[in-house]
Amino acid sequence: YKIIMLADFPPDDGGDNTDPTICIGAPLAPQDCSNIQTPKPINGPRFFHYDTHVNSRDSLVIAVNEFDDVLGDEGANSGAGQILGGWGTLLRPDSLKVFIEISDDDANATYTAASFDSTISSRYSTMYPAEAPLEYVFHSIIGIGANPAGGAWPPSNTVEPSTCGAGAVNNGAVYQELSNNSDGLRFPLCDNDNFNDIFSAIANDVINGVSLPCTFAPVDTGNGTPDPDRTAVVFEPSNGGGLESLNRVNDVGACIDGAYYLNGTDYTLCPATCDRVRMDQGGKVTLIVGCEGPVID
Repeated sequence: YKIIMLADFPPDDGGDNTDPTICIGAPLAPQDCSNIQTPKPINGPRFFHYDTHVNSRDSLVIAVNEFDDVLGDEGANSGAGQILGGWGTLLRPDSLKVFIEISDDDANATYTAASFDSTISSRYSTMYPAEAPLEYVFHSIIGIGANPAGGAWPPSNTVEPSTCGAGAVNNGAVYQELSNNSDGLRFPLCDNDNFNDIFSAIANDVINGVSLPCTFAPVDTGNGTPDPDRTAVVFEPSNGGGLESLNRVNDVGACIDGAYYLNGTDYTLCPATCDRVRMDQGGKVTLIVGCEGPVID
């Protein structure tokens, strides 16, 4: 997993030193937040703090604008940027993307749920043109009223109008729509004594939503050099329909359903094959790697 957080690192670089900032320390990041010595956050191997000022209602605007910002998260008051090209450069194309919005308000009028989805998806497709369209789940920790049944509000076709108390400015209707449209969960921000429960529910949802990958990289065991001509990719559907040996094509441009291609040393399923495999939650893909060696008659 990777965690990418868009938030302001101390000192505040938004022009108003009363605005809140956040510092993440161990075990995610190797820094002492009680004695900050660097103008930019120090990132860990799985945690990346994209240092940018986020106002009460512009988080979606920031997410879009900073996705592919050439200058990255540099700021005159917070030091040189260390994530040049924007936070989108940190993504892995074949991973499941999960947004977690944390806000006591709603999005401003710049984006509706639909226009945010189309805009961020377009930016993603431009950055990763050879990959499948952006797929994500959007969870909301917002000012929504408490679920009478307890726990998270499940995805639905409706926006819950209630708010959760004095700490909530708004019910976050735009964020709710993004959650509903992506099968995400909605949590009341006011329930901050139960944040462990909230993040556990999100983690379980992520685990349940992870599908089979579409790119496979053979691991070098030191027992020989993989030979693509002696390697097979086999799909076993969950319905017991029998094994399907996938055909190799030259490149993505020659792709058909039931095929794969070599992307460098990686074995990548063709888009139609990938879609079919990912829809089969109980399916299995096996990469049988043969090694280079002499041909014996």
